[in-house]
Amino acid sequence: MLKKFIASPFFAPATLVLIVIAVYHQFFIFGKIPFPGDLLVVSYSPWFDYYKFPVQNPLISDVFSQFFLWKYLSIDSLKNWQWPLWNPYSFTGTPLLATYHSASLYPLNILLLLPKYLGWGFFIFSQTLIGLIAMYLLLSLWVSSKLARLTGSMIFALGGLMTTWLELGTAVHAIIWLPFSIYSIELFWARFQFRYLLMLTGSQVFLVLAGNAQILTYSLIILTLYIFINCPYINIKKVSVRFFPPLIALVIGLLLTSIQLLPSLDLLSKSIRLTESYIGESNFGLLPINESIRFFVADFFGNPVTRNYWGFLNYSETSGFLGSLTLPILIFSFFYLKRSRLIIFFQILFALSILLLFNSPLSQMIYQTKIPLLTSSYASRILVIISFSVSILSAFSLNQLLITQNQENKFLKSTIWSWSIFVGILIGSFLSFFLSGFTVPFRNSILPVLLISLFLGLFMVMKKIRFKSYRVSKIHLILFILFIFLAFDLSRYFLKFNPFVSNNLIFPKVPAIEFLQKQPGLFRIGREHAETLPPNTWIAYNLYSYEGYDPIYLNQYGKFMHFLNGGDLRTGNSSRYAEIISNYSSPYLDAANSKFFIATLKDKNNDIPGKLLSKNVKDTNYNLIFQDGSAAILENPNALNRVYFAHSIITAPLQRIEDVIMGDKSFDPKVTIALTDDLNIKNPTGSGSAIITSYLPNEVRIKTMTSQEEVLVLADQFDEGWHTKIDGNDAKISRANLIFRAVKVPAGIHEVIMNYYPTSFDLGLKISIASILLVGLSVLIAIKVSRF
Repeated sequence: MLKKFIASPFFAPATLVLIVIAVYHQFFIFGKIPFPGDLLVVSYSPWFDYYKFPVQNPLISDVFSQFFLWKYLSIDSLKNWQWPLWNPYSFTGTPLLATYHSASLYPLNILLLLPKYLGWGFFIFSQTLIGLIAMYLLLSLWVSSKLARLTGSMIFALGGLMTTWLELGTAVHAIIWLPFSIYSIELFWARFQFRYLLMLTGSQVFLVLAGNAQILTYSLIILTLYIFINCPYINIKKVSVRFFPPLIALVIGLLLTSIQLLPSLDLLSKSIRLTESYIGESNFGLLPINESIRFFVADFFGNPVTRNYWGFLNYSETSGFLGSLTLPILIFSFFYLKRSRLIIFFQILFALSILLLFNSPLSQMIYQTKIPLLTSSYASRILVIISFSVSILSAFSLNQLLITQNQENKFLKSTIWSWSIFVGILIGSFLSFFLSGFTVPFRNSILPVLLISLFLGLFMVMKKIRFKSYRVSKIHLILFILFIFLAFDLSRYFLKFNPFVSNNLIFPKVPAIEFLQKQPGLFRIGREHAETLPPNTWIAYNLYSYEGYDPIYLNQYGKFMHFLNGGDLRTGNSSRYAEIISNYSSPYLDAANSKFFIATLKDKNNDIPGKLLSKNVKDTNYNLIFQDGSAAILENPNALNRVYFAHSIITAPLQRIEDVIMGDKSFDPKVTIALTDDLNIKNPTGSGSAIITSYLPNEVRIKTMTSQEEVLVLADQFDEGWHTKIDGNDAKISRANLIFRAVKVPAGIHEVIMNYYPTSFDLGLKISIASILLVGLSVLIAIKVSRF
């Protein structure tokens, strides 16, 4: 019956459904959303006064500080028939679509239109589902056994970073299109039809738009090498028609996504990413060799969920867990798996990934060369490629075991070797515990040892049982048990790390937030560092701030934030966290329309909760106007409006302005505006009326009334993509006081319109449209010649 069930057409889909329902049962059965809302409301003010319960995972705050917010901000712009080009809420305004990991144009963002955050649940769920399906389809071309395909698919979709990166919603969405791309290439080579090139191009579009530059780089390198090495060279005449079309399809995929790639490359060239040093400070993310234990003992160095992690970097960046029982399969893959060009390709891919992952003189040399994109993030992220190659090698190995005679003893040897390795790890961790009293490695090694010991015991028992009367091979039953054990192990790993919460924990409203939302006019807020309002979370409430968090924001703004924290404009820069650490009041913040400040009340020892404002907050001399629990809101009486007129100006190159600001302590940005472009005006008075009549992400409309020519300042961040029209006529726009925008307005009543439409986006859009037309024409030609 087992053999018949496995052979039936219902086995694979039924098993895939069972796997995804098991790991997402909290979503499908209880309606909980895969989102770390518990961390948000329990750990940060102004929510933590209202929520008291344990937090599952304290590590993944980037979900609610970046990706979730950017995606919903993008989908809101698209719903209003606007391109999601600009984020007005953070950094006094910043590019949105050009921030590559915002993935503003990723097609599956459409799921976010579903109400009550169900869209986010399905968006996260789709990663695991598509990963399982894509890998299963790819393996179906090479592997005859459904059980082998399912095992490989499960290792790929649930292992390592596929679990720890899951709720970020970017990198996993990128890597799941790699197996589908190879699947399309193989179908084209087998059937020589245009539709499969179209599938390849489509998968590339999804991969690019998913929003992870490092995964995109890995994938393009792998696909190019795959085409070069595995193209079926039947004869010299047929090489070109099989070799070049897939490469052209990859190029077309890049051209189709020019609308995303060109703005992102433009922003990268002027962002803090080129000056940020965190990767080098962390040894480029190259792992020490002892981290290899975590391939098969996930929590040897602890886990952030149980608050005992003590490994290198952070858990989510370095966990390469493949399942404890994947070790005997991997050993079999390298010692007993019959070689073919395809298998050798994935073995070499695995070996090269290992070489680039662990710290060595060679890997150090490679990362010190600073190869663009490839070495711009942690080396540990190549773990996804290791998971990818291991899942394929595992499927080939299990398939060989199932279809080839006399393989059981070889796999038994691999299992015994694996058991010996695990027992050695357990003994070593026990000795460490005995000598130091440190229990984490020993305690977390017990379950993997139990799993492999139980499997080895069952394996050896079944070796002695005769199955002749049942017409089923022992190896089928052995590998089915292996599959069950692996499913349990990987599901446990998945569910332990990823929190699911009720949708009422996703950016809930509390009195302090509601108070700010009810305040009239446009204004920005500041916040007390660390415990209050995690970076960017104000976006969820349509509040504006001069702070923000993004690895790719404008470099000039990073210099400005460094200056506000007491640094030198000319020599330093801010990190990816653009935030004020302690000097919460500054005339530059007054000029930035920073009207309100939210703080946390503490006790005399500066601990929370309490009833006192910290010294740094009291030094601002802001007025306390609202209090709720430990949340306090203060008003800045010196804040300027979002738009105002300059009382006086100076015009100089940017570097000279930086020298003036650093050298002239009397420089007052509320009075004097330093312009980088000559607006051809001599004596502004600062008099007149300026009212914002429309404030949209990509467009600001201002009505002005003056008695003479004046310089109008909008306290929003300057970027070359902003253009200005006054009464429909083009006007010159200048950088003002390092980061703002300024224009000259003539006397009288006028309408000033500032519109954001960067040249890189315009060019990218044109290339993308032309590429769509080219693809459409190619489809028609393919249909006409009966090659579609």
